[in-house]
Amino acid sequence: DETCVKQELEADPVGRRVEELKAVGDIVAASWRGGSTTLHRISNGKLIGAYRPRGETWKPGLIALQAKPARAALATSPKVLGNLGPPLSVTALVDLETGRVSSLLEECRWVTDIAFSESGDQLLVGDLRHACIHDAHSGKFVAKTAPVRGAWDVDDDLQDTVLSRLGASRWFLATADGSWAVVEAASGKLVTKGFGSDLAIIDGDRLYAINTSKSTEELVIVGPNELKRRPLTKSEQGHNTIPPEAFESPAAKRQKALALLLKSTCSLWGFRVPTELCKTQVGP
Repeated sequence: DETCVKQELEADPVGRRVEELKAVGDIVAASWRGGSTTLHRISNGKLIGAYRPRGETWKPGLIALQAKPARAALATSPKVLGNLGPPLSVTALVDLETGRVSSLLEECRWVTDIAFSESGDQLLVGDLRHACIHDAHSGKFVAKTAPVRGAWDVDDDLQDTVLSRLGASRWFLATADGSWAVVEAASGKLVTKGFGSDLAIIDGDRLYAINTSKSTEELVIVGPNELKRRPLTKSEQGHNTIPPEAFESPAAKRQKALALLLKSTCSLWGFRVPTELCKTQVGP
């Protein structure tokens, strides 16, 4: 495309190559090898803006898009601070109508995830143990969420807050060590928290999550006006099985579909093929 030739990207010794594409509405974001990001309009292919990483090595290509208001949020970093680990980050809020950076968000400086709310009015920036809530229109800082985990816990190298919408009024935050928390979207206040995010099923505004913290093995159910807990049955303990309460969730339906697929296929040279082919002698 002619627009790609016009991009003012710094030369990369291994060549320019798109690592990832994300699209919403009429906007597509291209994350390039080396960390640069470009935004394009799908309808006419025109370049909206090109943004250099400024030395970013911490999660390059981290970006969120929102159709209304027309906004993009992308993580970028100043120079790496010697041997002190990942560089501190800032989040640039981009007005997609003009292609200009409207705000630089600096309250959460170790960016691990970025997400817009369902309505598009909120922007959350994940940090090591919590998230920062911003107004998506102006970039104004609103609040910092309750922490998902302690500051000096075991597995400190697994601090990496990932954000998931939980309906319109709450967020589900999880870190790589298995800690999780549900927080209010408006204030960031804690609803409940636990450990064991390997099995956390979101179905609209409902959450089904396993909590195995403090020698407890229980299922936690969070709804708009609901917070229930029940002990895991013996058959559920130690297994990432979907609980009966979540059998109608999208995750359960995907699991059922996968089970049917595996039942009707077999593995042949690394590929899933119809079972009949595995019964056919192939080769000399």
